Amino acid sequence: MAKERADSQVKRTSIIMESELRTLRYGALYKGIFVLILVFCLITMLPVLWVLVSSTKDIDEFYRIPPTIIPQSFHPEKIGQVWKMLDFGKAYLNTIVMAIGTVFFSIAGNGLMAYSLSRIKPKGSDLILKLLFLTMLLPTGGTLAAKMKLIVDFPIFHINFINTPWPMWIMGMASCFTIIWFKDYFDSVSQSVIEAARLDGLGEVGIFTKIMMPLCKPVIFYQVIMNINHAWADYFWPMLVFKNKSLQTVMVRALALQGKLAMDEQLIMLTFVMLPPMIFFVIFQKKFMYGMDGGAVKG
Repeated sequence: MAKERADSQVKRTSIIMESELRTLRYGALYKGIFVLILVFCLITMLPVLWVLVSSTKDIDEFYRIPPTIIPQSFHPEKIGQVWKMLDFGKAYLNTIVMAIGTVFFSIAGNGLMAYSLSRIKPKGSDLILKLLFLTMLLPTGGTLAAKMKLIVDFPIFHINFINTPWPMWIMGMASCFTIIWFKDYFDSVSQSVIEAARLDGLGEVGIFTKIMMPLCKPVIFYQVIMNINHAWADYFWPMLVFKNKSLQTVMVRALALQGKLAMDEQLIMLTFVMLPPMIFFVIFQKKFMYGMDGGAVKG
């Protein structure tokens, strides 16, 4: 009885505490939840595993009905042959360059805009913030024609951005949701911290880079991961912008070759498309969860 009272007084740090796991009721519940999560993971991974396994089968076994679950033939050399045939290395490099630029301009551009609205507050900043909220209600399809006009003939400078990654980078700087998210973080920083930095001789740029941005690590982590994932999966804008085949990204290259390859070669190509974001997410999943949790709770 005394032990149960002591356990009840211990600060709960998880849904099921270690002392509760030793009981039959909570132990069975924990194991049941674990098995259920494992089943869901296997169901989610099944299509990916099927693609990976089927792509290395012999072509006769690949078309066999009923299909074989465990491959009877294994030809890993096909992976190297298809990679050489598709020349995916250039597409990988193009996608990485576009992703890095999108991440940089998204964080720098949206962060500076949010800092200006949060701390500098120029005349008309309240109106700008209201307009940002209104633009979030605009349908995506309704702005396509305007965006294409800006890409072909950028105002004032009359620059044509076709066959350059600048349209995707500039669009990354204009994320209303990201601006509002950054501004919410900046608003939570004590004004006394800002005043102390100004007394130490820091200007607005120094305050933004040395004080504000380090406090926004959860938002930055989340933006890095989501922007890289979006840049990798984006097909629509790279397809419209990159007319030169040597500039094509992974998704544009993959869909352009889809009808020109045998089925087993298409599966190998899908493997090349799927593996990098999967590996990236597995490596940085803790940062991703940290960004989501930190974005939900500040302080």
